[in-house]
Amino acid sequence: MKKTIFGQFMVSDESEAVLRLAKRHSQSGVTPLFAYTAAEFHGGHSGTSAKSSRDVWCQGNFNAIASSIEMANKCKEFTKDQPVVTTKLTFLTDYADLRNLTEVINQQTKLIEGCLMEKRESSGVGNCRPLIEYLLRVARSARDDELASMTTCINVDNKATRLTRYQLVGLLSSACFHVALNRFIQKNPMPWVREGESSVIRLREEDLQRISRLWSRMNELNKMASERKTVVINYDAEQTFIQPAIEALVLDSMRIFNKQRPVVLNTYQCYLKRTLGFLKRDLELCREEGFCFGGKVVRGAYMDEERRLAKHNYPDPVNDSYEITTDVYCRAIDSVLADATNAPPSSSSSSSSSSSSSSSSSPSSSETAKPMRMIVATHNLDTVNFVIERLRDKKLDARESGISFAQLLGTRDYISFALGAAGYPAGKLIHYAEPESGLAYLSRRLQENRSGLPSPAIERRLLMNEIKRRFLRRP
Repeated sequence: MKKTIFGQFMVSDESEAVLRLAKRHSQSGVTPLFAYTAAEFHGGHSGTSAKSSRDVWCQGNFNAIASSIEMANKCKEFTKDQPVVTTKLTFLTDYADLRNLTEVINQQTKLIEGCLMEKRESSGVGNCRPLIEYLLRVARSARDDELASMTTCINVDNKATRLTRYQLVGLLSSACFHVALNRFIQKNPMPWVREGESSVIRLREEDLQRISRLWSRMNELNKMASERKTVVINYDAEQTFIQPAIEALVLDSMRIFNKQRPVVLNTYQCYLKRTLGFLKRDLELCREEGFCFGGKVVRGAYMDEERRLAKHNYPDPVNDSYEITTDVYCRAIDSVLADATNAPPSSSSSSSSSSSSSSSSSPSSSETAKPMRMIVATHNLDTVNFVIERLRDKKLDARESGISFAQLLGTRDYISFALGAAGYPAGKLIHYAEPESGLAYLSRRLQENRSGLPSPAIERRLLMNEIKRRFLRRP
């Protein structure tokens, strides 16, 4: 099996084999990104047995991801840069839980923004106070809630009597706040909301328990990565019908664990029309609330599925062309690099360079800016060259600024290893799994990422050129 397509793009789930490959890559300056690939869930189909078997599956995935963090920690002996563990929230809970939370977030955000806009237009800003006071009551009551472990990231003081624009944006971006609001709104109707508009989805107790269980699993994994000092954890983006819940949960995790260094990384899919606005929002929230930005920028992996679903359910969320997606990708990188210009050196850089850089930084920038981390995940050579040119234009050192590159194992090796040889922080995303579940994963990825198919042809041509050069003994 290892000699087939599986061995080209994945590794069997044996820690020794994965570490052996990571060590071999590190000798060429390429850092590992570990991605445990879970087997498909094939549990019960109804009743309590289905829920129970799903939870056992999720707990098994949690244990495997925790082992991945331990494996990444062992890489500190031979890697130059911080290894990354990347995973998906759908490995830790049911799709239905994330879908319910997404609908709650979307409905409650639309409701609040609609009320605020209506009162501003009809009566002026002053008449928004009852709604602001209501939101402050929610924030205060959340701390006494039985789900208090979820509310440590609500960044509003108990004695606050008003909300700044950034505090309001911060609350509406928080999954924890939306959970608290959903519980609160069931007993305390929102002011000004008309009868028909108040019918937001009500999260049941069993829904809240599963969301709380997911939050606990995330917290445990984030804490493990934080305590290892050299490990970063990245949560992948998924389909748009669950993505708002994922974004909000990961952003809350960043608020808690990214105080000193970027431990938790979100993922931004640039093939979506909404992505650039959300990336800029997160950068602003990081500055205002004082935590480190962490993100992976990708073009995206669910384009065909999104377009198919959008035909029957909602407006197409995907950019109209590949060229527009590339433009969004480049603008996203520019937005992050603008913040990197003012940020102190990343914790992944050496202590000597950090001390020398910080001593030359102005007091104002070092007091307000935080270290950051951005993974430029792309198989497009033009995009790689674009980022390198931008780094040169801004006189930024990629490693000290927290900027790194990544490609999937088995693809675009001529990019990854050339970057590593040139001294840039380069990485290979190593998916590992049992062969059976790994092949199922590969078949899906090949369907979703047909743009990666030309890579083997390019690499074969490069290999043939090198063989000819050696036979002809050219320099």
